[in-house]
Amino acid sequence: MSGTADMHDVISLLEESGAAWVRLATSNAGELRAFEATLGVSPPSWSEVDWNYSSARFIATRSAGSTVAQWLGAGEVKVRDLVVPLTDLAPNAITNRRQSMEAMAGHEPLGWPSDEWSISLQRSNAFSGELIGIGDSPSFVSFDWAAANLLGLPRVSPNWSLGSPEILIRRQDTSARISHVRVDLTSVDVVVEGGDLAGSVVELAGDIPGETRQLEAPDQQKMRFDTPGGLPRGAWMVLHRNGEWLDRRTLARDRRSHPEPGVEYVVHPGDAETDGPIPPDEQVRIHEAVATIKVLVRAQLQLDAGQLDELDQRLEAVAENSSRLTCRDWKVMVYGTIVMLVAEHIVTPDIAQTIFNLLCRELPHLLSTPFPMLGS
Repeated sequence: MSGTADMHDVISLLEESGAAWVRLATSNAGELRAFEATLGVSPPSWSEVDWNYSSARFIATRSAGSTVAQWLGAGEVKVRDLVVPLTDLAPNAITNRRQSMEAMAGHEPLGWPSDEWSISLQRSNAFSGELIGIGDSPSFVSFDWAAANLLGLPRVSPNWSLGSPEILIRRQDTSARISHVRVDLTSVDVVVEGGDLAGSVVELAGDIPGETRQLEAPDQQKMRFDTPGGLPRGAWMVLHRNGEWLDRRTLARDRRSHPEPGVEYVVHPGDAETDGPIPPDEQVRIHEAVATIKVLVRAQLQLDAGQLDELDQRLEAVAENSSRLTCRDWKVMVYGTIVMLVAEHIVTPDIAQTIFNLLCRELPHLLSTPFPMLGS
């Protein structure tokens, strides 16, 4: 549900809003590099911030929607002792709706579904050098790392960078959300909550029409969808009203590299050791282990750029397929990947053995060493 909105519409929206939780980052004597205003309720990791540096400033403060509207209308942000000109705003905003807990590049996932208005700033986002804190402000190795912490993203990848400058208005919709989905072999349980659930519909949708449930009560509800033949092909859970979705979750395992937040796949005793799916928490550990191994390979092994690129692709495939393959088939894929690295002359047997040993070290609960086909 994306589109465009006139700046006057955005200003009117803000004027009618209550509190606004504002985060902004500036550099080079007041040049705006990031601006985020969240309406409805505060972002999950919200905290007041005022970090000072010789060439940058980072502020997180609670304001009013009407105040943010005044900033946009006047063409400058006035917060505390900081004045930031807004002379290069795009005339229109790009609009979008996001499901609850949806990951968005450069911004913290929100606990509720949200409507967003993004207004681009016509300037580059280059900044180099460390930020050494003044007073009790923390120091950071780069502007990007400071911005990541300001925006509630403390666990970004090492090469993460702040995107193009923009003003982002995020209005959380607390009327309804899908808080949890539990997928079992023959049933799907869903919990919905919010301040205005009555009259909405919960639907287990898929490639063919699925079952729907009309909600009558206004508060939290739990319901079960029976799936005697297993999860429907292309399954997704959608909460909607009057032709518009309020919240949603993808359930089909072949359409996601890992489970969406709030989605649980039940693993019965013995499944992971026979032919069942890899549990969601194990999938997370596999992704983390692959990320660690890629760093270790660069540090420990003498490989050229082509070998490193090929290894990255093979290791990423190992991680991505943890959500698509059964435990048994995933292990076979890992062993096959190591063998093919040697067979295709990408690496020597000794290097392949080292990579496999690193996998075993990071995932001892899933893999064991030695690997007889390669030797030790």
